Amino acid sequence: MLLPLVIGAACGGGPSATVTAQPAATSAPSSIPVAATPQAPSSPIVGTVQIESILSSADFAAVGVKGAGTPTVETSGDGDFYVVYAGESADDGGIELDIFLFDTASDAADDFGGSGEGELGAATLKQIGADRAAYYSDEAGNSAPISYDEIDVLKGAGWFDLEIPSGSNSKQQLVALAALVVARGGSLF
Repeated sequence: MLLPLVIGAACGGGPSATVTAQPAATSAPSSIPVAATPQAPSSPIVGTVQIESILSSADFAAVGVKGAGTPTVETSGDGDFYVVYAGESADDGGIELDIFLFDTASDAADDFGGSGEGELGAATLKQIGADRAAYYSDEAGNSAPISYDEIDVLKGAGWFDLEIPSGSNSKQQLVALAALVVARGGSLF
């Protein structure tokens, strides 16, 4: 059974393209095929990439980020995916990965924006495999004393942000994790 989904510009409601969701074993004839796995409908597959498998709790532990649990994914159905680890957003003291996919690299770059604030240098971009990236520390959460550190990464026709509780090694941890997202998310971006 085929289900039509609309994939469009994240956060901006820009142009969108209709694609067809199919079981994971079948490839859809569109540029951004989306399928829900029969075992976990909340774990969408985009192309050949299962969103919740991009980063695991073990990946966070390997770089010294504590508190990551089983990832859960929410999607708005328009190319936006929100993954939380241990059930809480970064604003509430948790760990979060948000992915925004677009029809073109130009659309992704427009949505990513950029002011130069927090922009990372060429060596770090190369380490991540990114077109552009920015790091922000001590972002205020929903209540004191919660704060988180964030990396925003633009790659091709998509971008993502990754947020972890603030810490003294957050920048290095986020860069290492961002490189995993780019590598594992390959066909997404």
